[in-house]
Amino acid sequence: MGYVMFRLEGSFVSLYRLLLLETDAKISLGSFIATGALGTIIHVLLDSPLYDDILPFYPLAVNPVYNPALSPEIYSICVWMGALGLIYYAALVGLSVYKKVSLKLAPSPQ
Repeated sequence: MGYVMFRLEGSFVSLYRLLLLETDAKISLGSFIATGALGTIIHVLLDSPLYDDILPFYPLAVNPVYNPALSPEIYSICVWMGALGLIYYAALVGLSVYKKVSLKLAPSPQ
């Protein structure tokens, strides 16, 4: 998935601009692959206690971390991380808008 997203990055430039996610830096293929791998690992680790059919330590045919009693805690972690992500994104957008407005309002040197 990291390689696919790396190849499609140019197709999403207009969406990135719309969401104020663009950067001047070129992101490397290694960054995309590392992000995809880390996301996959975290997803499997968060799902492993919830579902007995997930095998996080394959080829071991049992899920030793299966514990459905952890469901409220895992869902709470997801909700709180999502909320923190939205707050962080809103702060970045606010900062970006503030910088653009302050540049327009700044007196030009004469």
